[in-house]
Amino acid sequence: MESLLRAIHCASKAFQDCSIILPVAIDLIKSTKRQLYNMRNDEFWDDVTKKAKTIAVKNGININKKKNPRKTCLNKNLFYVETTVGQSNKNKTSELSKDLKIIFFSAVDRFVNELDKRFNDTNNSIILTSSIFLSSSPEYFNFKCPFLDDFLQNYKHFNINTIKLKAEFLSAKELLSGGSNTKHDLYSISKILLQLPQCYSETLKIITILMTLKVSTACNERFFSSLKQIKSYLRLTVCDDRLNDLLVVAVESDEESTINLDEELHVFASMKNRRYPLIS
Repeated sequence: MESLLRAIHCASKAFQDCSIILPVAIDLIKSTKRQLYNMRNDEFWDDVTKKAKTIAVKNGININKKKNPRKTCLNKNLFYVETTVGQSNKNKTSELSKDLKIIFFSAVDRFVNELDKRFNDTNNSIILTSSIFLSSSPEYFNFKCPFLDDFLQNYKHFNINTIKLKAEFLSAKELLSGGSNTKHDLYSISKILLQLPQCYSETLKIITILMTLKVSTACNERFFSSLKQIKSYLRLTVCDDRLNDLLVVAVESDEESTINLDEELHVFASMKNRRYPLIS
């Protein structure tokens, strides 16, 4: 299982970053799936079992050791006992290895199926539309990009005017080039075009959709996993506002560690006059 978790670790860490480049995310998913497919074969499983046996030998663990039978005071003649002829310890070991192999392959299939469900062809086509706003991409402001048609069809309720969009693409590409070699991405382009919202209204619609498009639900799932730790037995009567604040502090622990508590205490103390001085 360690090798399986190691295979998806990079993708998991990348999808938790809100500034991830969406086309790169699709390439990362494809490489992760290829890595998982390579793990689902007998050769990989045999290699894993050999490494496990080597580690067990180094640590003095006897994997073939028989367990001591549990002593009972019951009369065995009162029960029906099946024959154990031909059932050697070796057969039991092979059956255990076979069961572990089935469990491992099932876990691999579960990860692959989940990736296929979240990143199917339709979703990938929508995500790859962001390559239009990547200066290093060959589809940079290309109105005939094949992914753009699927995107416009899926978000047709936004009433994006394709005639205006084509003219805006030509104008925006010339504006962003400006005789400089600066590389642009989705976020830098949005900052520039937001200065002229009336001129690039249709383009900004697409950019807004792509910037609010969630590649994964890691942020939401992190709140649910933290809920059991925060709302303990002693905090069952905590109000919703306080619970929300505690969850934000627990989830955003990296940001919380950068806060200067002394400065925040001074700001809180200076908000109004208090009966007891919080600071001297």
